[in-house]
Amino acid sequence: MRALSIHSLLDLIKLFEQSVQRVVCDDGQILTGIPGWKLHQYEALDSERISEWCDCIGYAGYYPASYGNDHSDVDVFPDDESDRYLYRCPESFEFRSIEAAEIAIYHPREEQFLNAMADLLDIPLALRSGISQADIQGTLWRIGKVRLGHTLTDVWVARGLALSVDAVFHRLQQTDLSDLGIILTTGNSLPAIITVPRHYRVIPIKEVIDSTQNVARIDMERLRLLMTGANFTDESSMSPVHFDEYTNTLTISTNPTPWMIRGPKQAAAIKYMAEQAYKGRWELSAAEILKAVNGNKTHGICRRIPSLFNGNDDWHGYIMNIRRGVWGFIT
Repeated sequence: MRALSIHSLLDLIKLFEQSVQRVVCDDGQILTGIPGWKLHQYEALDSERISEWCDCIGYAGYYPASYGNDHSDVDVFPDDESDRYLYRCPESFEFRSIEAAEIAIYHPREEQFLNAMADLLDIPLALRSGISQADIQGTLWRIGKVRLGHTLTDVWVARGLALSVDAVFHRLQQTDLSDLGIILTTGNSLPAIITVPRHYRVIPIKEVIDSTQNVARIDMERLRLLMTGANFTDESSMSPVHFDEYTNTLTISTNPTPWMIRGPKQAAAIKYMAEQAYKGRWELSAAEILKAVNGNKTHGICRRIPSLFNGNDDWHGYIMNIRRGVWGFIT
């Protein structure tokens, strides 16, 4: 297997994190994985890389067909005359065909990914027994012990931590575990308002990748410093607002319910607002937010914030119209 570049590793980590999304397959079952039409977002992973790290576990029963400047989910069915699939275009109502790979559902091979993380940490094979048996199915694995200085420390990998905090923290509080450990998350940092149990540290894997090398490796010194509580500046860690771009989930300290945002335009707006909030800019003009969503487009653009969130009532609990033309988070 080819060595991973830094960009390949980052995309692989992102793919692993996002593979918890649910997809309805062609026989009505719900599977977790990445549909083929989303693979383009992992630019450093070509089809050969995807085959090295993922299995095709089924086919989606729908496809997001182009509809104006957006997309509309349409049913798909096999083409009897080829190995492709057909769908009815929501604009022209004509039948169009797509390759099976476009609706294939890919799921990363968990043990392969976890062993790769253990390799990067130089964890001996004899200490990796927890990889084959998840502590929380699909979410939390103990991948072994890593030597930081003179101490052997338990290392875990967590996927979808933002949505499974209660279950993960409950496991860490159980008495069969040591008081000290590292939770390497494939997502982002947790908001500063969340207190991690005992003496565990939650550290995003992407934060300890050595960016000075061409081939992916872990910066063990940085990992040691983060484990011992070294203070690295992170604008988002002290903010009452936290946006996880992997899961498109917004967390606000005063709101007990995280908001998982579905639409890409809505997510782009909230991501931009969160980035500005980290910089201390809590009030933004509608024009500025919409520019972040629309970019340089001139057709099919969003012109009003309420229209952007049309059909989704959840947003009323998270952002507000502070005054005419000015919007911000409800904190």
